[in-house]
Amino acid sequence: MVDFEQLEDAQRRAVLAYDRNYAVTAGAGSGKTTTFAARYLQLLERTETDPHSIAAITFTESGAMELQERVRESVSNRLATVDGETYEEWREYHDTLPEAYIHTIHGFCARLLREYALEADVPVGFDVIEETAATGQQQDTVERFIDQHLEDDRLELLTDIYYRDRLEELLADLLREHHQARNWADTWADATPGDYVEYVGERYCAIDIDAARRHLENDEIRTALEDICQVASSESAGSERIGIAQNVASGVEAYGLNIEAMDDIAIHDAMATICEALTSDGTAYRGSFDAWSYSGHDDWDDENVRRYEEGTATLVERLPVESWATSDRLGVDHNAAQYYVALASLYQDLHDTYQQRKRRETALDFADLIDAAIDLLESNEAIRDSLRDSFDYVMLDEVQDTDPRQWELVQLLTSLDDDYDTCNVFVVGDEKQSIFRFRGADVAQFSRERQRLETANETQELSPLEDIHPVDGDGGLDRNFRSVPAVLEPINDLFDELFGVIPSAYHDAPTGIRSDDTSFEPSAQRLTPDRDDSAGLSTGASFVVVPEEADTRENVLPDGHTLRDLPADDTELDTRALAAEVAAVLDDDTQRYETVGFEDGEPVEEPTSLEPSDVAILLRKRTHLKEYERALAALNIPYTVASGIGFYESTEIVALRNLFQVLSDPSDDLALYSLLRSPLFGFEDSRVVSLWTGIDRDHIGDGELWDALASTDDDQLTAAQENIQRWRALAGVTDGATVVETWDALLGRIIADTGFIASLATDERGQQAVANVEKFRARLRGWSEDGLQTLPAVVGRIEREVELSTREGEAEVAEDADGVRIMTIHDAKGQEFPAVFVPGLSKDFNLKVGYGEGIAEFETIENPDDGPTPLLGIRGPGVEDGFAQEDTILKRRLKFARKREAIAEEKRILYVAMTRARDHLYLVGTASADDGAMASLETGDADDPSNWYDFLGSLLIDDTSKDALDANGEFAWHGESEVPLTIRLPRTEHQLTSKEDREAPTLSIDIPELESEPEYSIPASYLGSLIQDGAPGDVVVDHSGRHVSYVPADERDEEGSKEESSPEYLPRGVFGSTLHKAVELEIEPDNAEKLRELLEQFAVQADVSADRIDESDISELQRHLRVARDYLDDLDAPIATDERRVHATLEDGETYGDIDHLIVSDDAYHIVDYKTNKITDEASLDEKAQHYKWQMLAYAVALHQNDSTRDVKATLLFTEVGDARPFSWTPEELYRQQSVLNNGICELLDFA
Repeated sequence: MVDFEQLEDAQRRAVLAYDRNYAVTAGAGSGKTTTFAARYLQLLERTETDPHSIAAITFTESGAMELQERVRESVSNRLATVDGETYEEWREYHDTLPEAYIHTIHGFCARLLREYALEADVPVGFDVIEETAATGQQQDTVERFIDQHLEDDRLELLTDIYYRDRLEELLADLLREHHQARNWADTWADATPGDYVEYVGERYCAIDIDAARRHLENDEIRTALEDICQVASSESAGSERIGIAQNVASGVEAYGLNIEAMDDIAIHDAMATICEALTSDGTAYRGSFDAWSYSGHDDWDDENVRRYEEGTATLVERLPVESWATSDRLGVDHNAAQYYVALASLYQDLHDTYQQRKRRETALDFADLIDAAIDLLESNEAIRDSLRDSFDYVMLDEVQDTDPRQWELVQLLTSLDDDYDTCNVFVVGDEKQSIFRFRGADVAQFSRERQRLETANETQELSPLEDIHPVDGDGGLDRNFRSVPAVLEPINDLFDELFGVIPSAYHDAPTGIRSDDTSFEPSAQRLTPDRDDSAGLSTGASFVVVPEEADTRENVLPDGHTLRDLPADDTELDTRALAAEVAAVLDDDTQRYETVGFEDGEPVEEPTSLEPSDVAILLRKRTHLKEYERALAALNIPYTVASGIGFYESTEIVALRNLFQVLSDPSDDLALYSLLRSPLFGFEDSRVVSLWTGIDRDHIGDGELWDALASTDDDQLTAAQENIQRWRALAGVTDGATVVETWDALLGRIIADTGFIASLATDERGQQAVANVEKFRARLRGWSEDGLQTLPAVVGRIEREVELSTREGEAEVAEDADGVRIMTIHDAKGQEFPAVFVPGLSKDFNLKVGYGEGIAEFETIENPDDGPTPLLGIRGPGVEDGFAQEDTILKRRLKFARKREAIAEEKRILYVAMTRARDHLYLVGTASADDGAMASLETGDADDPSNWYDFLGSLLIDDTSKDALDANGEFAWHGESEVPLTIRLPRTEHQLTSKEDREAPTLSIDIPELESEPEYSIPASYLGSLIQDGAPGDVVVDHSGRHVSYVPADERDEEGSKEESSPEYLPRGVFGSTLHKAVELEIEPDNAEKLRELLEQFAVQADVSADRIDESDISELQRHLRVARDYLDDLDAPIATDERRVHATLEDGETYGDIDHLIVSDDAYHIVDYKTNKITDEASLDEKAQHYKWQMLAYAVALHQNDSTRDVKATLLFTEVGDARPFSWTPEELYRQQSVLNNGICELLDFA
């Protein structure tokens, strides 16, 4: 429950400042979610608003669910304390909460588009493609597109410089950029190569080409160049000086000095080459010219000495050599220009193809949801105004992880004439925790929008914030409720020094990139600890430094230390040191705090033992995940992996992949060999290898191993083959008769036969393995439901999944599962743990470009004239060697911008990792100390950091700390707070003491007997045909014989005679679907244009030509719509939903459907269902009412199973004649009717 009285002053101000736009920075662990929920509740308490009038948008689904639960709990508690009119008001809030606008940004957009489905340019009834599925669909679209465009001139041109696989990767990566990539393509698809070169030259070239041309026309400069060329051709000695002369001469030779014949590209590149030569010996930059000596030319001819000294002096004096010395070559951009334009044009067509595919499949991906919502609001002023009026308040959580497009949507919802001028926006976030740049998040966006929100406030007459609630400081949430002081204060001290500082390597930005832009580097925010360490149990913050060099480890680590003799492998050292630290913490009876209750609203904490599940290992990336797992397993440390990479590459799933491959094709020797050695059978290598004896090696792979298995004398191997044969028979491979009902049931039977789960349980990652097997079984169930009826089809689906899901995470393990939790820092966002370990501090950042496996950069650059501009930077044929590809100038600029911001984000990622810790924090990393002692320990490169150690080492490692590490093995570093951070050498390894034998994790095998009864799954709308009409349709049984459904005769025959004989006929199903949607969208009956548009959409979806629609159909639809609207208007129901999906679970199956219109009152549900049958006489209406009564009963039973206290009413509204036929049931009647309904279905399906 959210208690306003327990909020801090800054939280109270954030909650109460609802008369204006309000942006609040919420530090790590500062009660952001509590504040967000409290504001929502206070809006209900103190204003005239209601849940339908508040848009609360969160970043994650879990965030939305948590907010919904907190609000629901608080509203329920409020209900228990009020009565009278106040009770009615809060009861209404309670009942409308399920329909409240509490969503992720994508969920909010999806709802908006469904509510305005007709006006939005999206398919009616669209599905949302999840991120992983979208990636696979994008890759598939690219592959098909390339196959269909092999003769396309653009593709032929691009494959001159790109391998096909690299080009496909690049195009798929661009599809993931969606809106931004499309904007880029639209800008350049119709441009000329010359337009591109001109654009780069004007914006990104350091050299003023006109000025360079004038310089090269100057006689003194020309003479100086000629003299230096003379020196280069006649002298060969002279160390740096001859190198400079030769480099200048090479540039002159390459481009000449015929200025009139040189175009701008040649002028630029000639000048760049000359200036670069004058600051270089061909390999390294030399800095200021004052440091150069021009004397001592060895045995040069005196005249050459004069030529060289006067020539170089002239050039250095007359040319801006240092500012024009660049390796940029505009000639590379010139060579790349035709490819750049062709790529933009080709991508434009690819994007169109992808959009068309999604429209055909009535699907939208996440980016489509935002784009379509923005398009809807921009194109329809009436809807935009209506939504602005309907939302009294707009609230956004985690705004540091939003992108510009999401803010466009917010602005459209809240702005009238100026930005955010309705002054009803509340946003909360923390730039220091912005770590989702790879998803398009822009850390600078929060700062920009905060300023715009404050500017909008200035247009209103508002009371001072101090009058709302006084606070100390700037109003940011800076009280940390998570970490004890011994953990939090060192974090404060470190990041006071790190935040707000841009490394010197990125101070001087190249031309076209703003040097003064620091918006990506947030300022520090010192957090105040709210918790204390009353029991003194915290070990505080520790930095474990592992010397990389073996001789140093031998000198500084004690005898017997297991890290002493390891090779200088930073990965193994890091993983082994981490495991040793975790084992020591768990075996030393380390304590943590546990909340045991509350006193005056404050948590009461008591010490308790730290268990493995209290420990989190937070990884920057998953590259070395398996090495960390092995190190933990070696010390008997149980663990689970949250979203670990390689679901399909995990040991247990590889075994299952091989299993299905062998069941489908036993002649696959490699799969069979791996299967026998897997945990499913567990044979040792020697026993399996013995089968190869006498086999012709040339025939391996042709079923030789399977044949050898059939003739072996090894009884256990023989039993293994018999099992495989039996499983193949169950799958219907041998005689075509499938015995098991679904593929997951087949796997369940195999698991029971082999003891697979018990074998997995002996591993330290047993719970993770079991979760992976459960995930695989769930996937098999889904494929069975999709109709995959043969083993080859299943194997083909698995292979496709493996191909498209190379980075798919492992299964989620329950939060209460035993074992140390391994997860990425991104997965840990929003969570907290008693003990946190952050390893890999010396692992280099992944700063390589990810587009097309390194062949391109894609960034949005702030241009003074154009604002934020999406740009692609590619490689092009070199100037000197056209077969060698080089980075274009544009690619170089985008690379600098990306790396500068990526380095800043790496600091934020480390900050997020460290601020997850409650009671204990451990940092682990290797470092070089190359002379046998810690005195040589590297201090990190803060000027050009490439890993976290570069950040921390520059602050923590100095001569004092090195001496202490040599002498004592540890050092206490003190920052501003004087709370120490302990720097120390690693502990020795020892196996974790096991308190009890590890039991096998449970896996729900849930395998029905072969003779088990079938189950039915039938739409409720079919029950009248089945039960009332005596089942004149078809009873359908799937390939397993287990799942039964029913298809009425009219559904079976719908595509038959009437449409074929009457091309003008409009199917009644299309008419009915259109009426339902028109009622849901509240379309006015007189709006014939909208009704025609809607009718055409449903006709197209049903593969019916729009030519079948005529004016009589529109008139009929208008008449039916008036009947429905008039009936609903007379009901005047305050709480109602349309198209509510319900399921009734009965003893032998299920029935389901969509309720057209559901009204919810305090004591009853009221179902309204529209029927468009063309019947008018009383007898026919009575007959149809009895027919549809079974459908209404199924809906009523489903609602009863959801809430067994309410009565259920149902009304069949026959819109042809305006006749309403009512039914009603009490809770007691519905309890009995469940059996009546189930028995009626079973009797007609003939398996009661």
